[in-house]
Order: sequence, then C-alpha cells, then structure tokens
Amino acid sequence: MSTSESLRARAVQVTESHLLVELEDGSRYSALISMFPILAEATPEERADWELIGGGSGIHWPKIDEHISVFSIVYPEQTIPMAPAPMRRHIRRNQQRRSRRMA
Repeated sequence: MSTSESLRARAVQVTESHLLVELEDGSRYSALISMFPILAEATPEERADWELIGGGSGIHWPKIDEHISVFSIVYPEQTIPMAPAPMRRHIRRNQQRRSRRMA
C-alpha cells in the first residue's frame, strides 16, 4: 500500500463528470467530480486552470481557491468530507467572486 508521501501526481484532467489523476508511477485514478462540490460548481475554464502543489501531493485551482489532495482521490474512503454548511458558504463566496469578475 502506498503512503501519502509516495502519492505524487504528474498529470490532471477534469471532465464534466470526473477528476482524473495520473501519478508519477504511471498509475491512474479517477473520482466523480460530485465528490468535490466546489470543483463541480466551477466553470470549464476554472477547472482547466490547475497547478500541482506540494511536489505533486495536491492540486490547486487558483481561480476558485480549491485544493484537493491526491490522497483523497486515491483513498476516498479514508477522507473526511467537508461539512455541508461551510461547503455551501465557500461555493456562494466563489460564485460571488465569479459574478464580480464577469461584471
């Protein structure tokens, strides 16, 4: 079993339904985008603007200020989901930012 230190992404793709990650060892994992509501609410342009952080142990989307660990994609059953109320506040805040940028 891999440790979280060995879970390093080298490529990321976000589709309408999935978050796809390829690790440095060549293995590939996918997760339903619905597991990450902030990412699911983002526009395709926002989803496409990602960067690897922590040497590949995490993914950051600067336009929506979202961070997802590679560990949570590989081992979703060991990840604690974000509480609904804070998640809704975060989504609302990001939607307000988007509408201000578009105005």
